[in-house]
Amino acid sequence: MVQAIFAALLKFLLFLGLPAIALWLVLTLLTAPLAAVMPGYFKVVLTPGWFVISFVTAMLGWNKRLSFWTYFIISLLFSPLVGIIVVVFTNKKTSE
Repeated sequence: MVQAIFAALLKFLLFLGLPAIALWLVLTLLTAPLAAVMPGYFKVVLTPGWFVISFVTAMLGWNKRLSFWTYFIISLLFSPLVGIIVVVFTNKKTSE
């Protein structure tokens, strides 16, 4: 039982958690020059919220035509609202 829980947690970290954190870190480093002009509350509140909402948006598109990571990147780069619109208007996967 404990081994199954540990295996599931490790699978989550390796396939979803670590790549998502790495992508967030890269995007944070790319936008670091803008950090000087952002108010403090904007950085503290918006960054984790944006990441979490983008992740939830990608989870909504799990059974859609595009992949999880495509929805996640669209939500991160444009906005979670744009990501939700893309998820809503994308067709479901066709079973072969």
